[in-house]
Amino acid sequence: MAVPNAVSYPIATLGPSVIDIVVGIATLGGAIALLVRGTPVLRAGAVLWLASWFPISRLVLPLQAIFVADRYLLLPSLGFAVIVAALASSIAPRLRYLLVGAIVLAGLLRSLDARENWEHDTALWRRATTSNPDDGAAWASYVQALLDDGDPEAKRALDAGLARSRAPELLIRAAMFAEAKDPDRALAFYEEAARAGNGQAMASLATTLQERGRLDDALEWARQAAKAMPMRAYIHRIHGKVANAADKLDEAALAF
Repeated sequence: MAVPNAVSYPIATLGPSVIDIVVGIATLGGAIALLVRGTPVLRAGAVLWLASWFPISRLVLPLQAIFVADRYLLLPSLGFAVIVAALASSIAPRLRYLLVGAIVLAGLLRSLDARENWEHDTALWRRATTSNPDDGAAWASYVQALLDDGDPEAKRALDAGLARSRAPELLIRAAMFAEAKDPDRALAFYEEAARAGNGQAMASLATTLQERGRLDDALEWARQAAKAMPMRAYIHRIHGKVANAADKLDEAALAF
């Protein structure tokens, strides 16, 4: 509750900061200390925290992302709540009521803030870009939400995002903006995103190259797109169309 609610934080793109690491080590040390020397209730909270946190903490098993979804933190946070409740019950009643009231009030304000954020895509992704301005995927989603709303701020948001990130998702949005007025610039955006490994950008680049008559290059990118996103039917459709245009009929039939 120390930071505003968001779906993206700097740790997702920059990794843990020194403060994150220090807090993590202190928390782990505190939990182990409670496990060894705490009261039965504090030990129970520490066991619940440690047993449910370790499998998702990257300390035991490798995970694909540093980010941990809130649903995974349900059980660990219950252990933390038990520890806080046990500590609160050990202080003077008047201070206890003040502490519990402050915690409840902070939780209420955080919940209201979160609810307001999740009411609309635009609000959700605006907060994400404020929370983590280096997250290009969040900028791309924010731009798309503004476009869906017909908001003219979409172009300004795109430029602000490109000043902070060259994420493939954002480059694809930039290419879509540029297609009508500057096709060559759009092609450059698609190629940059494709070379970064984005399958959707590879498919869009293949389509654009096909329209320009560069069938050999288009077919190569279509093949790479199909390898990058083998579970997406529309990618195979694009591969088939490009292969058909290049007179690779057997390859086209297989793609379809």
